[in-house]
Amino acid sequence: MQKNALRACTPVLKEDYYSSEMTQALDEQLTSSQEGEARPKVVAELAENYVFRMSFPDTNNVTFIMDEPPPLGSLSGPNASRVLAAAVANCVSASLLFCLRRSKVDVSGIRTEAKPLVERNKDGYWRVTTIDVKIRPELSESADQDKTKRCLDIFEKYCVVTGGVREGIKVNVEVEAGASRKTVGEMQK
Repeated sequence: MQKNALRACTPVLKEDYYSSEMTQALDEQLTSSQEGEARPKVVAELAENYVFRMSFPDTNNVTFIMDEPPPLGSLSGPNASRVLAAAVANCVSASLLFCLRRSKVDVSGIRTEAKPLVERNKDGYWRVTTIDVKIRPELSESADQDKTKRCLDIFEKYCVVTGGVREGIKVNVEVEAGASRKTVGEMQK
């Protein structure tokens, strides 16, 4: 199914174009967790106050810090709402870039801004309710407008993160605190 999604991204190109090594690698990356291979992992470790050190064990030692805004923290790094918006911004930008490049549209740069809106829900809890995203790709003046329009019409359908956020992501939480244990939702193994 994912293979067809990648191929459908740019139907303006010939089908045999998609037999490239890059597309095969993307197919494998997108379907690996469905076939029993290890899923990507993110580790959050408390550094101090509300500052967490985030690491990604399956990358090249990439880490960054996250922090809450005042009065809890000092916003010495992005908070979770900003990281969620960053994930959406990155995903839609990469999806658009992938489609444009596969369509042979020359892209010299992309600048994307994402603004999360945090509001209280009906129970009074703060929630990210909206993420406004503005993408500004830099295209050559000679860019094929038909190919560009086609990508603009379909690119969002292939953004894994944005699609998941829009549909509502199932989040499983398990807490082990000494002898106390709490599970919320079904845990996936």
